Amino acid sequence: LTEWPETWNRAGRGVFVPPCDVEETPEHFVLRMDTPGIRKEDLRIELKDDELTISGERKTTIAEESNALRLAERRQGSFERRFVVPAGIPSEKVEANYDQGVLTVVLPKAEATKPRQIQIREAKPA
Repeated sequence: LTEWPETWNRAGRGVFVPPCDVEETPEHFVLRMDTPGIRKEDLRIELKDDELTISGERKTTIAEESNALRLAERRQGSFERRFVVPAGIPSEKVEANYDQGVLTVVLPKAEATKPRQIQIREAKPA
């Protein structure tokens, strides 16, 4: 599971890019993305062929135009992160949970990509 490199190229230019951890288990890929301040309804997850796209928007929290912003460290706006995933992931089995500002996406591995132990048999005499 890898990410398209242009995501972090944009991040250096002040674009909002939520950080993400990717874990691989024998059965799944698990992505955990920090998305504080983003409503669940403002997130979108799409799996198409070998590409997983997570997008969303953190909207501004400044109450009025007349307020003077003295310090702005919290980035906002739209984001999109795209990951290349192995072929054959069953999209109907992908799960997503949102808890305390963390989006967790669990992608089950396709049967063909799961590791399996090969049984070693005794050689038959010739």
